[in-house]
Amino acid sequence: MLGPLPLVHQVAVGMAAVLTCAALGLWLGWLVPLAIVPTTLALLGATVGAVAAYVLLHDSTRRPASRP
Repeated sequence: MLGPLPLVHQVAVGMAAVLTCAALGLWLGWLVPLAIVPTTLALLGATVGAVAAYVLLHDSTRRPASRP
């Protein structure tokens, strides 16, 4: 979705997505007055962040195979 990025930028975007979603899950766990452990929502947020990072960085275009 973001196009071909260098590896360093891919890692930065992936980590930013995971950390942001985990922080939002932790914050939501403290905000909602339910009997939910905030770390559970932080792990759920990290999972959502990993899926978001995959969607952001997945390249579905087909490239021709390199020939030796």
